[in-house]
Amino acid sequence: MSNKIIALAEALNIKEGAIEEATYGDGSYFEVDGGLEYVVYDEYERESAFVEAIESYIDDCLLPEVPEHVRNYFDDKKFINDCRYDGYGHTLSPHDGHELEEVVEGEWYYIYRTN
Repeated sequence: MSNKIIALAEALNIKEGAIEEATYGDGSYFEVDGGLEYVVYDEYERESAFVEAIESYIDDCLLPEVPEHVRNYFDDKKFINDCRYDGYGHTLSPHDGHELEEVVEGEWYYIYRTN
């Protein structure tokens, strides 16, 4: 049993057998009760997913609206850092914006509902 499944089971107060792991693209998620979907990250994965999501938002939503002649003045790193004030859940949990945390064998895991 993976530590991620253990962390999710503890966070949701359910049995580990009620969790099914699935994959999409290059990532994985967990299904609970045949429909609720969650992602579980360690600290490094959480940070990577957060930065990737914000960079995609910048590229797809913000920069197209910024006039070409001022795009060089847009500070991606500062924007990403400022987004941390909203919390990781705001970006990584499109369902409700919440983040759950669990420690398994001394490692922190961060849990986000995605649907």
